[in-house]
Amino acid sequence: MEVLGALLRAAEQMALALIMGGAAFLLFCRSRAPHSLPAPQRLLLPFWLLHLLCAALAFLMRAAQLGDGAGHGLELTQMTAYAWGTHVGRVAMLKLAVASTLGLPLAVASRAGEARQQRIALLAALLIAAIVTALGPLAGHAAADEARRWLLALHMLHLLAVSLWIGGLPFWIAEVFRVQAGRETLAGLRITLSRFSRLAMSCMLLLAASGLAVAWTYIDTQGDLFGTRYGRLLCAKLLLLGAVLLIANRLRRKFLPALAAGSARVRLPWAARWASIELLLATTIVLLAAFLAQSTPANHEPAWWPFSRRVSLAASWLVPGTPLLVMAALAITALSLLALALLRGQPRWRWPLLLLAVAGGGAALWQLSVPAYPDTYRRSTVPYLTVSIDEGMRHFSEQCTPCHGPGGLGDGALGKTLPRRPANLSEPHTALHTSGDMFWWLTHGIAESGMPGFATRLDEQARWDTINFLRAFSQGFQSRVLDTSVLAGSPWLGAPNFYFEDGSGRERELKDYRESRNVLLVFPPRGEAAQARAQQLADWAPRLRAAGLEILLVSTQAGPLQGLQLLRDDGGEIRRAYDLLSRTIRNRGDGLQLGMQREHMEFLIDRFGYIRARWIPGESAAGWENPAALLPQVQALYREPRILPPPDDHVH
Repeated sequence: MEVLGALLRAAEQMALALIMGGAAFLLFCRSRAPHSLPAPQRLLLPFWLLHLLCAALAFLMRAAQLGDGAGHGLELTQMTAYAWGTHVGRVAMLKLAVASTLGLPLAVASRAGEARQQRIALLAALLIAAIVTALGPLAGHAAADEARRWLLALHMLHLLAVSLWIGGLPFWIAEVFRVQAGRETLAGLRITLSRFSRLAMSCMLLLAASGLAVAWTYIDTQGDLFGTRYGRLLCAKLLLLGAVLLIANRLRRKFLPALAAGSARVRLPWAARWASIELLLATTIVLLAAFLAQSTPANHEPAWWPFSRRVSLAASWLVPGTPLLVMAALAITALSLLALALLRGQPRWRWPLLLLAVAGGGAALWQLSVPAYPDTYRRSTVPYLTVSIDEGMRHFSEQCTPCHGPGGLGDGALGKTLPRRPANLSEPHTALHTSGDMFWWLTHGIAESGMPGFATRLDEQARWDTINFLRAFSQGFQSRVLDTSVLAGSPWLGAPNFYFEDGSGRERELKDYRESRNVLLVFPPRGEAAQARAQQLADWAPRLRAAGLEILLVSTQAGPLQGLQLLRDDGGEIRRAYDLLSRTIRNRGDGLQLGMQREHMEFLIDRFGYIRARWIPGESAAGWENPAALLPQVQALYREPRILPPPDDHVH
């Protein structure tokens, strides 16, 4: 059913493109009035009937699928439910209704004797076909993305550009055949094809720009591009588009100049053959686009990486010698391309220089690549929550400390017996690996280092919990640079999310404050000091709240106070997770335990979800003992615009 649906969708779009592009060709490209060429515009009417047939069949198939999921049966109630009860169905009905009006102007265009009547009819048909084309994205992926409504306009522009280009190609070929048959002159053909060339070039530029923008939205990583069905279809589409551009460039550079010189008659069959190949490739692109429209966007689909390496500038650039080798390889590529441009008139140098340029580029990419695995771009199924980090720390303590050491520094007793020393997880390289890399290692082990796999001891969720802990543990060492003052314009450390009940008993989460309020997350000392710190903050709460700050007090001992949101952390997982992020320049830990066991710590989180400042009493040069010191920091955050999107719910 999926293949049939894609075929119907492609035929529907192709027929509409032929109407739209054909009408535009006859109106704006032909050297003569449309009525002087009766055959091509008469073809527009069968294209309209084909479009209606395919659209109706596609509508019935989707309505049937709504009933039993397989499309085996169809009842009137199913059609009604699909047509009026679903957004996609309503858009399909609207498209059918508008498309049905195309018949009148197309009939007039095929029978009217006056050029003015035909031009008006063709213009009406062009506008109606453009409206039907623009309605298509209203039922696609872009319509479901409320945060990026601008994607709808890009999709519409993309389809309109494709339709104008593809729809004009059969009429381009027909004009060549008319010259061969003696029904058109070479001078008229030159004018017609030159005009279409300019129109097609504009459409290609618009098509490429809008297509790249849409692809950028749905593809986040190399894994999305090469490791998902959506990405692979897009790659195939881009390869075919590249071939089309080469053909179009060849016709533009070889055929049109010869046509202008009046010596093209002998090349007419050659031009028609290449234009036919371009049309065939364009039709295949439309078919691939139909499958793309039915596919889950790449950044919402599990990615399976097919190669043994991946390109990563962050992970490879710090390797000694890499910058020099990459620069040398890119210099070879640049010099080869420069020589190719200078020796353009000497064909014997073309292929050697091209091969040298490709070899240089390939060498640079290889030097920038690192080992990769099928799961390298696998997405976590467990959110980055404090409870997950805490569970992961427990799993790590039970399963990993014998080799990696009690503090995760790679100094465990058992690790000394392995072929290679276990990794020191406090070093920055930990953050350079993807979460998918870690998942693969936890599942299958690392044979060359002697690390075993843990798939039989840790289920999938436990492995993701461990990865969440490893990310927080590594970021804790990077976050030692944080202090009590906000570093303007530099958000980077995402605050782990957690759930809690507010004063009214309603369940909330930390990220509820995103896009609205900055947050001071306070872990006060135990005992009487907890109530004393709570009272200090409560006294300043009205002024701090007026500056846009919400105060969350994580304590089981402090009593409720006006202006403070009291969070109970009976299990202690929130405190233990944030304790991993409390290392300072003066104190990175003793290496004998995973956490710091802080008595008192406070984190200032901006309204976009990033930890921007931190106070550890006794280790900060200037503290927040007096809550008045918080006011300028909060005001600075309030003035700061959004720099990065909020942290993802899952680690990458």
